[in-house]
Amino acid sequence: MGRIQLLDCTLRDGGYLNDWNFGQGTIQRIRQALEHADVDILELGFLRDEPYDKDRAVFNCMDRVKESIGKKHGRTKYAVMAEMANPFPLELLEDADAESADIIRVIVWKTKRTETGDEVDALQEGFSYCKGIIEKGYQLCVQPARVDQYSDAEFEAMLRQFSELSPMAIYVVDSWGTQTPEALLIYMN
Repeated sequence: MGRIQLLDCTLRDGGYLNDWNFGQGTIQRIRQALEHADVDILELGFLRDEPYDKDRAVFNCMDRVKESIGKKHGRTKYAVMAEMANPFPLELLEDADAESADIIRVIVWKTKRTETGDEVDALQEGFSYCKGIIEKGYQLCVQPARVDQYSDAEFEAMLRQFSELSPMAIYVVDSWGTQTPEALLIYMN
């Protein structure tokens, strides 16, 4: 069994409170403090196709991520989050190198609504996107949103499908705090 690794997502998940506008100095201080604490994985923010603002933990290209990382620290791995609700275009994503983020975590959805309001299966689109992340040389983490929407059989099928990509991790996520500990353990099992 592998060792437990600590992922800190303060700069990404915490951004839901302030629209990721921490300020450049605060972003750097948080990053440095987490590096000093030797967290295993430091998530720097979102990867989105939108104008860049140095005061926000949102990046529009890997060069901006590299600027935020500066010199990599010890064994810390650096991650950014992409989301299938508004995917960062793979054609804009540079191939991974020693200075870029090590990991891209991807939020995938079971279904999505089309412009006409129809609900369609979104997992194949998420799978193809995640495959593109791997092909660009990044380590992949898959975060299926709202695990509570899956039946047991659907969840197992999703796990089998995404496991074909050999991701670093597939998470069990209680997106809005609606799951009981007992329900989350069912998904973990």
